[in-house]
Amino acid sequence: MKYLIINADDYGLCKASNEAVDQLFKEGAITTATLMVPCPYAEDAVRRAKENPKMCIGLHITTTAEYDTYRWGPIDQSCKSLTDSDGYFYRTAADNLAHAEKEEMLREIKAQFQWMEKRGLPPEHVDSHMATVYGLHGFSCMSEVIQLCAKKKLHFRFPHMCNFPKEAPESLKKRVEKDIQNADALRVGLPNALFTNDYDIKPEETYESFRDNYIKMLDDLPEGVSELFMHPCIETDQLKSINSQWKKRVWEYQTLLDPVFQSAIKHRDIRLTSYHEAPFFTKTDKKE
Repeated sequence: MKYLIINADDYGLCKASNEAVDQLFKEGAITTATLMVPCPYAEDAVRRAKENPKMCIGLHITTTAEYDTYRWGPIDQSCKSLTDSDGYFYRTAADNLAHAEKEEMLREIKAQFQWMEKRGLPPEHVDSHMATVYGLHGFSCMSEVIQLCAKKKLHFRFPHMCNFPKEAPESLKKRVEKDIQNADALRVGLPNALFTNDYDIKPEETYESFRDNYIKMLDDLPEGVSELFMHPCIETDQLKSINSQWKKRVWEYQTLLDPVFQSAIKHRDIRLTSYHEAPFFTKTDKKE
């Protein structure tokens, strides 16, 4: 059986994201979303999640603020090594990990968990914004986050079937393989594979070709649990002022509601699921 989690990243980023996620849950077009708790619209996201019983919300661990004029910083404001001279998170994962002290990074991650818990919306799963947790651009917090997920009985986004580029150093491969083994031992579920699209819109790209590319991805799903993650937004002036690639996020929203895309899922015998319900382990060794 092929199981698919359809996750909306960047919930809480802006009003365009929140309205899209709210509507997509109501329509049954997504199965999970992950919340950026340091962002300006996080409180609005929590309110919507409490009002919409169909929502399944995880934590999108966020330690970067990538936009030029739309910024945010740590929940734990004592974590000074995570911020630039303006008091905001660094824009890139590489800059974040070049300046951050690991102790402060872990403290901020725990603060983001606590932020959701204090608002009565404990995360139902965990992933990482711009991959800062994975250690692809510096030190890794994967081991500690997996331990935290095990303690809270949560699953985590990282591809179990991890395909490294040829230039990846052996030290990175060995560390990631160890983290995957650790997750298995602790019964922290990892999806077999992850799917998404490129950030930039190609010159020849149209909405139809964009949608059809996602449909082609469905043919590549392995058996077991996979995740398709998008960043859906409705079209607003605020979104256009924030993100130069805003049109792709609107296309994602449209794709998820498109009858052609929804029909493609049904005709491929793919079962939609969430992190909470996904069968990461067999019945005999399923996480307690």
